[in-house]
Amino acid sequence: MKRTKLYATFMLCFVAFTGFAQQSAEELVNEALGHLKTKNYKEASSSLQFALNEVNRLMMEAVIAKLPTDINGYQMQKEDANNNAASMGVLGSGLTVSRHYYKNGKQAEGDEDYFEFSIIGNSASIAAVTMWMSNPMILSASGAKTMKIGSRKGILKTEGDNKIFQLPLSSSMFTITGYNFKTEGEFTAIINKVNFDEIIKALGE
Repeated sequence: MKRTKLYATFMLCFVAFTGFAQQSAEELVNEALGHLKTKNYKEASSSLQFALNEVNRLMMEAVIAKLPTDINGYQMQKEDANNNAASMGVLGSGLTVSRHYYKNGKQAEGDEDYFEFSIIGNSASIAAVTMWMSNPMILSASGAKTMKIGSRKGILKTEGDNKIFQLPLSSSMFTITGYNFKTEGEFTAIINKVNFDEIIKALGE
């Protein structure tokens, strides 16, 4: 009997959550306005947070649509190409999207080189990273160096066998991590082929 009640409670909660998750951002904002009129500030805040999450989700879907399936001969992993989801961060960390690129679109074997392209969008914590990256003394001490991409400056560094490029924006961050690349030139050739401006536009930066 207890198990039946527990299952029924779980299903009710699941249905309620699913129904709420299907609300549009506009519906959630209107819902928040309704709560404000009745001075139910806690529910108004909750509805606005869900609305913000929905807006972020839509934004990252637009970003995913702009990600190239091929970069300089490396194809996006087939499982990634079929996945339109973005994961939700916590405590202001924003939304994240991560895609892997291989020479044949499949998992690399042995010491074959490949790379991961990840994006953090609409994150309040990026500003602190940008301040760090703009400090020449810190960059020099970490062994990193600047790399110009159009009118923007990114950071290029090596950590062990991995080569990492980061391009911070006002509230977003691009990170490309290269694995098993023998030379820096091979890795930067990948970076130079990415149309960052198109993705930046989708982020609204």
